[in-house]
Order: sequence, then structure tokens, then C-alpha cells
Amino acid sequence: MTEQLAAKTPEIAGLGNLLDRIGADTLASHHYLLDNAGLGENVVGEILKKLRPYIARFQEMTRTRHVHLSANCGEMGAELNKAAWLYADQDRKNYDLLNAHTSVPPLPGSDRGSSDHAAAGHVDEFDGAADYGHPHGIDYPPTNPAIDDIRDVLADASEWLGEIDRTIFELSGWSPLREATIPVTGNWNEIRRIGQAYQIAGDAMEAAAESLAAGVRRVDGHWNGAAAQAFTDYADRQLAAMRWEGHAGRTIAAICTAIAEQLRGAALAVVRKIVELLESEVALDNARGALKVVLKKVPVVGTAWQVESIIEICLTAMDLTKDLIVKIEQVVDDFGGFLDALGDPEGQVGQKIDDTLRPLNDLLDYGKQAVEAGKTADIRPVLDTPDEDFSVGTGDEPWRDA
Repeated sequence: MTEQLAAKTPEIAGLGNLLDRIGADTLASHHYLLDNAGLGENVVGEILKKLRPYIARFQEMTRTRHVHLSANCGEMGAELNKAAWLYADQDRKNYDLLNAHTSVPPLPGSDRGSSDHAAAGHVDEFDGAADYGHPHGIDYPPTNPAIDDIRDVLADASEWLGEIDRTIFELSGWSPLREATIPVTGNWNEIRRIGQAYQIAGDAMEAAAESLAAGVRRVDGHWNGAAAQAFTDYADRQLAAMRWEGHAGRTIAAICTAIAEQLRGAALAVVRKIVELLESEVALDNARGALKVVLKKVPVVGTAWQVESIIEICLTAMDLTKDLIVKIEQVVDDFGGFLDALGDPEGQVGQKIDDTLRPLNDLLDYGKQAVEAGKTADIRPVLDTPDEDFSVGTGDEPWRDA
């Protein structure tokens, strides 16, 4: 069935204005992701250093995607503004009115257009555009500060061990506690903060999509024809890509939080193991009191606490550290593989994204997070993102029936 051309120019221009605002607001993601979604060159900690190159690649790919989506919205807005001028005089079905409202730069070879084609220049904003409101929820607040609380956490877990560690360090220049926990040191909260940055950027782009979707639904009742259908198809692909960013951001945030918790748990486990081994070595009811007395009275730690015993205990704890680190490094590698796959969707085939996500499923709960992860693994919206600018067409195409 043929859909005849019908176009209410105030409505088309109104949606164009909304798209301009969405494009401008979401462009803030450019600097936001650069400033908040990466790890610095001087990051401390083996795990954070291992994660940094994965994050750096994904940071740039995400920034590129967001800027492209923002630019698409701006270009759509500009094209709808042109369309409004084209449809303002539907009986004529020519470019005269549009060209009359187009400022052409006074340069040699400038195209001033004709009745059959548009001039190349700046188009005036359409008069009398309907009010499509302002986009909501496009916000880029600062992430929570990544407070380095490792010392406080370890101090709480080590109980009286910190006092022994300080004494041994004063006597020998060697810290058994630091030695055992070096592999899991670093500001774990940096990982959590980065995840939050991706969630904030993703949520903002998803909110922009909902504002755009409301405008698309509204204009649908005021615009028919081949150009209108082309716009709807283009907008559907754009909306799917913008919504995907929300799912991806929340999934990455959940995984980052889980990795941070694993690092925290590993450090606590190592410290508690040292405490446990030292307590078993003392074999006294009041271990803490006995140790304080021994360490104060005996300058070289004391006969009951030979340096060899301390070293043996720390080596045992370090073996535990190694086992935990191997597991966490595997999680980091799995996460890195997942980020690389998401960042290069064109290079993925078949179930590869699902394959990279599968090892990380245990880090996610089986409710909402699992649903978000499944939508993230479906990269079709990314692959279908419009690469070309939207156009109502050339020649007589803007006025064609569908």
C-alpha cells in the first residue's frame, strides 16, 4: 500500500532542534571519557598495571563510539531543519525556499544551488518549530574519588601484626607484611572508579536515546512518505546503538567492582594467613602481650621468634598470595579479552563475544546483571550503527511517496 507524502514542517523542525540539543549534550562524553575512564601511566600495583593497556584500548574505542553517536544526532538535526524548509512549500516541490534561507560563503566555486538541488552553506533555523522539549538525564557527574584505603584495610585485618612488622622492619629493614602483599597492592578503588565512569557515560547515552525515541514517536504521526520511512529506519539503528552503550557501561561497572573486591579479598586473606601462622607459632593464651614483651626485650627478635621462623611464615603466606594472584590475573585477562572484543566488533564472528564473556559470568549475579551482560554481548546494534549522515535525499527524493 502506497504511503503518500505528508509533512507538518513545525513538527519536523521541532524534532530537528531536539536532535541538535542531544548531539551537543552527548558530545560532553568526549572529554569525560578521556578524563575519567582510564588508568594513568604511573599506576601502582601489578594487577592494575596488567589491566591498564586493556582499559586504554577500550577507553579510546568507547570515546570514538560516543563521539560518532553524538555527531550522528547533530547531523540528523541539521537535515531535519533543511527538510522543514523543503516541505514548507510542498506544492512547488523544489529547492528555492531552502536556498533562499541558505548562506553560501563568498568563495570561488561555491554552489548556490538551483530549483533542482540544494545550495551548499549554512541553513537558517526554521521559523515556528514545534516545542519538542529538552533531553533529560544526559549528565556526566564526577566519579566517586578513588580513595586508597589499602593501609587502613590491612591494618584492620592484621590486628597486632602491624606492630610486629614495624619492629622487624626497624631491626632488619625488611617488612614481611609488605613483602607478602606486594602483588595485591595498589589502589583497588581505581578499578571501581573506572567502572563507574563507563556506567555514567553509558547511562547518559541511553538517556539521550529515550529522549530521541519520544521525539521519533511524536513525529511519526506528522510525516509520511519515502523520506519519512528512511528517517525511521535510520533512527531505529541509531537508537539501538545508543541504548547498547547503557548495557555495556553497567556490565563493565559490575565486572570492575567484582575485580576490585577480589583484590581486596586477596590482600585480606594473605594478611589473615600471616596472623594465623604467627598465632599458632606463639601457642600462648595472650599472644599479643607475649609478642610485645619479647620484641621490646630482645633486640634481634628473640630466641622464640627467630628471623628464620618469620621468613618461613611469610613464605607460606606468599605461596597463598601467588595462588590468589594467578586466579585474579586470569580474571583480568578474561576481562581484557572481553573489552578488546567489544571494542572491535567488526573483528568478531559468531559467538566470540559470548565466548569472551562466559568466563566472567561467575562475577555477575544471575539477575539484572546477567541480563545486562547478555544485551552487551549482542553487538548487532554496534555493527548496525549508521556510518553515513542521514539525508532526506536529492532531486525529487524528498517528495516521493513510499
